[in-house]
Amino acid sequence: MRITKKNSIPLYIQLAFRRAIVPSCKNIIVAHNHPSGNPEPSNENINLTEKLVEAGKIIEINVFDHIIFAEGT
Repeated sequence: MRITKKNSIPLYIQLAFRRAIVPSCKNIIVAHNHPSGNPEPSNENINLTEKLVEAGKIIEINVFDHIIFAEGT
């Protein structure tokens, strides 16, 4: 599944979990930056997090958190 938006980089859900599957991780923390400086999650961020959580349930990897970095925050 590919998530895209204008002014964004495509994210494939399986790529978010790839590095967690090989070493048998039970939890992941997802993080990305907002170059705009606004740390508030967009609707797309919220939808992506929900999809990651659901995918994680299927493969038994908990999405512990989704952190947004913005300049100064």
